[in-house]
Amino acid sequence: MESIETVEVVSENGARFRYHCPVKLLRNMSLDASHYSPQFTVGGYTWRLHLQRRATAASGEEFLSIHLQSCTNAAVVAQFKLLLQCYEDPPSSKGHIFRCTFKKSGSAWGMNEFIPMWRLIQQENGFVYEDEGSGALYFDIDVLLKIVDANGQSYGNGGFETNVLPGRSSSPPAQLNFHQDPNRALSRMRSPMEYRGVGPTRSTSARGHLIVAPENGFIVGGGQAVVRAPLLYPFEHLEALTDMTFDIQGVRMKAHRCVIAARMRPLLPENVLPLQPGCVVTIAVTADVFSAFLRYVYTEECPQQGVLPPEALLDLYLLSSACEFYELSGVCLNFVRPLLTNENILHITLTRYNAGDEVLNALYLRVLLENYDFLIQDPKFEEIPGHLFRRLSLILRDKEPVPQVTIPTSKNTLGRQLAWLAESGEYSDMELVVGPKHLIVKAHRYILASRCVLFSQAINPRSSVAVPPFTAAEFDFSQRSWQKLLIGIYRHHLESYRDFSAEDVAIVFKMHSVFGMDGHLKREADEAFNHQNALRLLIYAVKHQVPELHERGISYVASNFNALIQNDPQAWELVSELPQHAVLALFRMVVESQR
Repeated sequence: MESIETVEVVSENGARFRYHCPVKLLRNMSLDASHYSPQFTVGGYTWRLHLQRRATAASGEEFLSIHLQSCTNAAVVAQFKLLLQCYEDPPSSKGHIFRCTFKKSGSAWGMNEFIPMWRLIQQENGFVYEDEGSGALYFDIDVLLKIVDANGQSYGNGGFETNVLPGRSSSPPAQLNFHQDPNRALSRMRSPMEYRGVGPTRSTSARGHLIVAPENGFIVGGGQAVVRAPLLYPFEHLEALTDMTFDIQGVRMKAHRCVIAARMRPLLPENVLPLQPGCVVTIAVTADVFSAFLRYVYTEECPQQGVLPPEALLDLYLLSSACEFYELSGVCLNFVRPLLTNENILHITLTRYNAGDEVLNALYLRVLLENYDFLIQDPKFEEIPGHLFRRLSLILRDKEPVPQVTIPTSKNTLGRQLAWLAESGEYSDMELVVGPKHLIVKAHRYILASRCVLFSQAINPRSSVAVPPFTAAEFDFSQRSWQKLLIGIYRHHLESYRDFSAEDVAIVFKMHSVFGMDGHLKREADEAFNHQNALRLLIYAVKHQVPELHERGISYVASNFNALIQNDPQAWELVSELPQHAVLALFRMVVESQR
């Protein structure tokens, strides 16, 4: 039975709640249908969670949509975090932070694509647990909610403790910590691990996301939808792998050289390249701006609207534009446009004018034109930079058209830039020794730990898991296939349309369970399974001991055996490579399928 429990009362206007939701409810929910949690109250306002199953238009993949909805007919500004608990591997818990205005009853904020349905429902992923009393399966959603402003009264940011030094910036801090007192927590349900008294416990570290990704995946050249490839951020237990530091107005922020070199090269001074272990790099922006930017560097998540003031959004735009992160640039401009008024446009134009940035100049000109009658009375109007003033005059005299604000198509995606690391081996800090020939594959511990449970657990100081050797005959894949697998892991995507062989499919199936990947590459590899490569896949399945691929291969080859023999001149030669037991199993199924 679903329920809401109060986990912690942070203050009069802030509290943490936990929603226990039966998996059965989710399975029975039809697409786009709504389900609401029981209501709960914070600061005199009533709230509930709104859940939906949604499918993307492009691929049809289903996601769980989670939103916080106000049930009180009054305007209120709230800062809140939604956290989907993963008890098997706490760092894999999915969390996002929001700061939003709820204008009336029914107003809701959250994410349409919070988590893929397959990832949530599969028990081995750790989000689902069994209630000891009923035997039913549940998953938990934590809500940490703080009323920031209501009825014109500000309650400050009590209950949120930042790790950015105060007084450094006029903008809200970009990284937040929530603290939970375990002694105050009420627990009507527990995860299986907690009942056994061993293994990971519920994570009390809830550093989450200040910013969220846009609802739809962005489009890169040619209209092809990009697969997101976020890394683990904040770093949680992987912080030990950081090997460089940014100095942002006295605030130190840790990072990984491999990611920074791949993503932020245009912003790095020439004298610090190549980045050395332990190096310190200074960037002349405020801490809140750089925190938002660094999050995008690691996750491709854009800031939530209403979080950053206009000056910070413009600074974030300049950083993103320099690195050609045009998706983020566009988001910054969309957010900043309504914030530019006759009260601040002159100050912003004077302090953030860049003659070489045509996009910003077009934006400034449009705002100056809209507010011209008011601004012309301000003495500061005469201080507008000469080039901008001249263009404004020409537009007013119809000598020049009003410029359009256009953003180029995004090219530098996280997946593509991480793929460069896999291909080049630059900044690698580990070597995987694979197969009986002891081939060397250069890799990056932080990226592998962000993608694979095996490496994440091996790095976690609280875990006793170690990375096993991969030198047995079952791992005897070619150097090329190992490299393509690594690139696929880094990109979180397989380019199966480009030189993708049966061996490449086999290595994905083999290493999926060994590495503990999330299943995305396996689904893509599964789509590459066809009658043209089925026999070769069967051979690789036998050679590399991949039972799942073995069974499918035999079934597929047996049901298409006659056509395969006629169309593939190498078919008999390939069959002869199979061991005797596999040949017998194959022909047994051929005979049965022809009865």
